[in-house]
Order: sequence, then structure tokens, then C-alpha cells
Amino acid sequence: MNKKHIIIMLAAILPVVASCGITKKYQRDENVRSEGLYSFLEDNSQSLGSLKVSEVFTDPHLLALIDTLLLNNSDIQIAELAMEQAKVGYSIGKANLAPTLSFDPSVGYNTSTNFSYQVPVSLQWQLTFFGKLNTMRQAGASYRMSQDQQQAVTSQMVATMAANYYELVSLDAALALADEAIRRWDELVKTMTSMKDAGLGNAVSIEQTKGQRADIAATREEVIGKIYAMEANICALMRTPHHRIKRGTMAEQNFPEILSTGVSMEILDRRPDVRVSERNLEYYYYGQNIARSKFFPTLTLSATGLFNGQFIGDFIAGLSQPIFAGYKVAGNYKIAKADYEKAKIEYEQSLINAGREVFTYLGACNTCLAKKEHRVVQIESLLKAVKYSRSLMMNGSATYLEVLYANQDLLGAQNSVISDWLEFSQNLVSLYLALGGGAEIR
Repeated sequence: MNKKHIIIMLAAILPVVASCGITKKYQRDENVRSEGLYSFLEDNSQSLGSLKVSEVFTDPHLLALIDTLLLNNSDIQIAELAMEQAKVGYSIGKANLAPTLSFDPSVGYNTSTNFSYQVPVSLQWQLTFFGKLNTMRQAGASYRMSQDQQQAVTSQMVATMAANYYELVSLDAALALADEAIRRWDELVKTMTSMKDAGLGNAVSIEQTKGQRADIAATREEVIGKIYAMEANICALMRTPHHRIKRGTMAEQNFPEILSTGVSMEILDRRPDVRVSERNLEYYYYGQNIARSKFFPTLTLSATGLFNGQFIGDFIAGLSQPIFAGYKVAGNYKIAKADYEKAKIEYEQSLINAGREVFTYLGACNTCLAKKEHRVVQIESLLKAVKYSRSLMMNGSATYLEVLYANQDLLGAQNSVISDWLEFSQNLVSLYLALGGGAEIR
């Protein structure tokens, strides 16, 4: 077969292949369902998710823990290794597009002809009509997916560290509150003992107050145990031996303002888990094209020759197509097409889930902020109730029960303040993650 025939063959086949869409790169399907993602909020330009980790979590102790986490965490390291493996696979896919070249030189000597040499050369290039091209593109999608998976793992680990740190800070606050409550109850025991000695009280009030104090002390021991366990969790995340975790206080924590932000595709594209889902869709898109390419014959171009002072060689081209594999090829294409449709549904669902998470955590944060105003009023009123009930009891106008109830209510409200703060911080961390935060550390 001469060059003219080969050119005619390619000119006849390539337009048919191109018209089938086998050569097209993946593009986001405009028909992907994303209803409900573009609702009530206003400004996309200043999303919480666009802030760096250091701009959201400003505590220097927390940032130091995050730095150690990024260096040592096993999940992050495993994800990085998986990314390197996918990168090698992508490189192999690109290399498979190149022709195969081989040569086997030899040198000889005899008395009649002196030195002689010859260099056999063979070159082969197999064109499966863009099957290999789509295989390379599929490997590229797999590599980009591994990059997004690595980012998703990193962001999740950073969020987990922040959530654990804020819980540890809240436990410190609960421990300090328990210590303060024990001090107040000790003062009540002393006051009621003095009143009993003066004939103004009885042993029941003293013993009941002591019982409540013991309950608070038992709760304090539970808090200490939770602190120890949380420190162990944080050390495990960093793969370090157990040690005391340096941390700030609740009063030292500064959170960014929750900016109004619309949940658009631009924002969701920052989420690595959503990108992973789309990379998966891209992967199966090329898988569908690979299966479709099997309907077309394979073109093999080969050249062989020998160089021993001058080059002598042949150029051969051939087409091959399995005759009795039609059902297998068609069946594989149907399977690949179904895989693509499943990946498309999963991608659509990932968008819906992402939008739902944003609205859920944003609503939870706003609820916590709204409760904060009421807690302030509650604490102010209960502090007055504790003061007034104590004065009235000293004057004989109130019983010890009113004093105990007032102190119990105050302690409960103060614990609620800590719980509300923890709830807000945890939901803020989740909202930051849901908006695609965590890609940039500093």
C-alpha cells in the first residue's frame, strides 16, 4: 500500500469518526439539574468560602496545630500518594499515544570485507481511531480527580481539627464554670450553716446544698475526662504522642462575619468533593467514548528497514476489525453509557446536597446568633435573681429553696451560653467547609 492509498484511507475514515463525537473533550452538560442552588442570598463576591484558613481560624494555637496536621496526618499523606500514582498513570497514557521505535545494531569483521555494520530499524504506530486518545484523557480525569480528592481530605482534616479545638476550648470554659459554681455553693453552705447556728435555718437546707455541690463536683470530673479524651483525639490527628494541647479561651476567639452569599455554581466549584463528582462524570464520559471507538477498525502503520551505508525499507499500513465481536462491542458500549448516566445522576445529587448543606449550616449559625441576644438578657436577670434571693433569705423573706433555685437556673443558663458558643463554632466550621473553604491555609 503506497502513501497515496493511506492518505485516501485516513481522509475517508477520520471525518466519520469525528462526526460521532469521539474526539470531543468533556464539557459540563448544560442540562445538569441544579434547581434550588441559586436562592435567597445576595452577594457572591465575598463568600466565607473564599477566605483563607488563617482568616477564618485566627487563634495562633489552632493555626500551629493545623500546620502540624498538614505535615503529619496519615489521611493527607495517603491522599498525596494516591495523587502521585494517578499522575504516573496519566503520563503512561500520554506515552501510549507515541509510536514504538526499535533498532538492533550489529557490527562484524572479516578478512575480505573488513568492518561491516547494519542497523535494523522498525517503527510501528497503532491508531485505534481515538481510543488511545480517550484513554489518555480518561487518565487525565482520574489524575485531576485524585488532586481534588487530596484537597477534599485536607479540607476535611483542617475542619475536623478546628471543630475539635473549639470543643476543647468550650470544655475549658465548662471546667472554669464548674469551679466557679463550686465556690458559690461553698459560700451558700457557709451562709446556711451560720443561719442554722443563729436559729434562722435547719440542717435540711445545709444537706441539700451540699448534695447539689457534690453533683456539680461530679460533673466537673466528667469535664476533665472529656478534656483528656479531646486532647488525645487532636494528638491522634497530628500523629504525635499524647501531650497537653496549648489553646486560647472562648473570649479570645474571633470569628469572621457571616457574609451574605449566593449558592451558585461558582461557589460550589470551590468544593473539592463536588469537583470530584464532576471528575468522575468526566471519567465515564471518556469511558463511553472509548467503548464507542471499538465500533471502528484499528489502523496500524509500520515501517521496517535496514541501514548499512544506505537505507532500504518498507512502509506498510493495515486495517483490522474483529468480525464476531459485534455483540460484545455493543454490549460494552451500553454498559459504558449506563455508567455515564449514573455518574451524571450522582453529580446532580452532589450539587443538590452541597446546596442543602450550605443553607442548613447558615441557618444554624444565624439561629445561634439570634439566641445570643436572649442569653444576655437571661444571664442579667438571673444574676439579679441570685442577688435578690440571697438578700431576702438573710432578711427572712425568702427560703433557702428560692436561693438554690436561683443559683441552679443561673448555672444552667451559663452552661447554655457555652453550648450555644460551641454550636455556633461547629456550624461555622461546617459552613466554611460547605462553601469550599480550606483550599488556602495562609
